[in-house]
Amino acid sequence: MKTSLEHLPAAKQRELERVTEVLFEEFDSAMSTVMSDKKKRGRILKIILFGSFARGGWVDDRKSGYKSDFDILVIVNANFLADHRFWEAAEDRLRLHSGIKTPVEFIVETMNTVNSELSNGQYFFSDIRSEGIALYQLKGHELSDPKPLTEEEYRELATEYFEDKLPYAKYFNEIVRKAILDGKLKHAAFLLHQATEYTIRHYSDLVLVWPCNSQCQNPARFCRRPRPKIGRSLAPPTTRRQTKIRASTPSLRGSQMFQTL
Repeated sequence: MKTSLEHLPAAKQRELERVTEVLFEEFDSAMSTVMSDKKKRGRILKIILFGSFARGGWVDDRKSGYKSDFDILVIVNANFLADHRFWEAAEDRLRLHSGIKTPVEFIVETMNTVNSELSNGQYFFSDIRSEGIALYQLKGHELSDPKPLTEEEYRELATEYFEDKLPYAKYFNEIVRKAILDGKLKHAAFLLHQATEYTIRHYSDLVLVWPCNSQCQNPARFCRRPRPKIGRSLAPPTTRRQTKIRASTPSLRGSQMFQTL
C-alpha cells in the first residue's frame, strides 16, 4: 500500500499528522478504561487515507465554502473497537481541533470485515486497497487481494445498490415539493441537492461496481475508466451528458450551503 503524501501541500500533510495523533490519543484514552484482559489486546492495525485527498483532485472552493473531507479508514483487530461509541471523543476532537481545518470523516472496521469484503470483491474496500495511502500500519497485518468479480456478480451487486437507493431519491423529492409549497426555499434547495445526488447514484451504482473510482458516489463524478462490456442497456452516458452533469456540480455543491444561511 502507498505511504507517500508528497502530492499534498505541506499544510495538508501536517493536518493529517494531527488527525493520526488525535485518533491514537483518543484510542489510548478509551482503552485505559477497558478492564478485560482480552479487550486490552485491542489494537489499531491501520489508518488509511482514501478518497480525493489520496487520489488527488480534492476541492477547496472558497467562493461556495465547499471543502473535500479527509476520508479515513481505521482498521482494528477487535469487534468492540468498531463500535462508534468508542470513537465519540475522537470525533469531537477532530471536529473542534484548531489545527485541523479540513473536515474529517472516518470509519472504523475490523481487519476481518475488510478482508472478508475484499474477498467478496466489494468495490468500496477494493478501491481503498488500490488507491489508499497508509498513514499508519502495524507490521504483520496485510490486506487481502480483492477478488475479481464475474460479469454476473457485477450485475447482482449493481442491482442491489440501485434498489437500495431508489426509495431515498423518491422520498427526498417528495419532501422537496412539500418544502416549496410551505415556502421553505432554502430547505428545499438543500433537499433538492440530496434528491439529485441519489438520482444520479441510480446510474452511478450501475458503474460503481466495475473496477473504477468509488468516489463516483459523489454527484456528477462519473467513472471515466474503461469498464467491462456488459451490453448497451448498461452503457455509460455519452461524453456530452457527462459534461452537462459535471458542469452542474458547482451549483449542487453550493446548494448544500443553503441550510446554514
